[in-house]
Amino acid sequence: IVEERLQNGHFANLCDFLSRLGGQVLNKKVIEALAKSGALDKMAERNQILAGLEDILKIIGQTKKKTTEGQLNLFKATTESQEPTMEIALNLPKIDKADKSQRLAWEKEFLGIYLSEHPLQDFSHLLGATASPLASINHNHVNRRVKVAGVITDLKKVITKNGQTMLFLRFEDMTSTTEVIVFPKTMQEAPTLWRINNIVYVEGRVTTKDGMVKIVAEKAKEIGKQESLISPPMLKLTLPTSFNKSLLKKLQEVLTSHLGESKVYLQVRKREKLQSIPLKTRVQIDQGLLGILEELLGKDQVEVENA
Repeated sequence: IVEERLQNGHFANLCDFLSRLGGQVLNKKVIEALAKSGALDKMAERNQILAGLEDILKIIGQTKKKTTEGQLNLFKATTESQEPTMEIALNLPKIDKADKSQRLAWEKEFLGIYLSEHPLQDFSHLLGATASPLASINHNHVNRRVKVAGVITDLKKVITKNGQTMLFLRFEDMTSTTEVIVFPKTMQEAPTLWRINNIVYVEGRVTTKDGMVKIVAEKAKEIGKQESLISPPMLKLTLPTSFNKSLLKKLQEVLTSHLGESKVYLQVRKREKLQSIPLKTRVQIDQGLLGILEELLGKDQVEVENA
């Protein structure tokens, strides 16, 4: 495919792609893989290609036949040396587009990565303040409880000596991957939760079985589409009674280096009452930002609230 494109230029459309490559390169499995991975997105929508696969295969067959006939005609020709041109028409069926979750699942299946975006992208404003990035969890966290969120990309079932089912999950967020171990009791609390491509919030304990950092799940819940529509949490910062311009300047620098969608409120104590002042700056709440603010103001002076 790459060689054809380099020699004869970019493909104008799907018909041009099919006619130039033909049956020597293309077959049902190749078309399916190209469509599902997004390689043909500029030519047609993924679901349309899959729904019109039989017609596409017929065209590939016709193209091969016409090419053969054209080559035979060239041997007979005495005055013309130009290769025969082929005109093909393709009308793909009208069908609903593949939704985002389906497109991402296909990309992971055929490419091994999420290409267009990560499944957690829509939930980042919700999870930043409550879930630790997987990349931040290491041997120093052994036996400590952690909260993480990610997508289940692989799953292995194991039957215990007692005949119960436990799971070993390949768990991925936007920073890294790890293994999550689900013992029978935790699995039975939500048996339909543990499926490949599900986005899950997990509370558990860090272990280093086999020398690798892993998480033993103790509680879990699925993160649904409706949660991506929830307003991002708010950040409330309580200033000390004797704050100065230097502190305000440092706060401004920290906040502007973590821009996002969450509203920020400064709480100032006046006459024994807290006055809440909304800021124009909005931030992306994550563990990094909270750590800096807690060091600057004190842990009890930094608060995250749902909108």
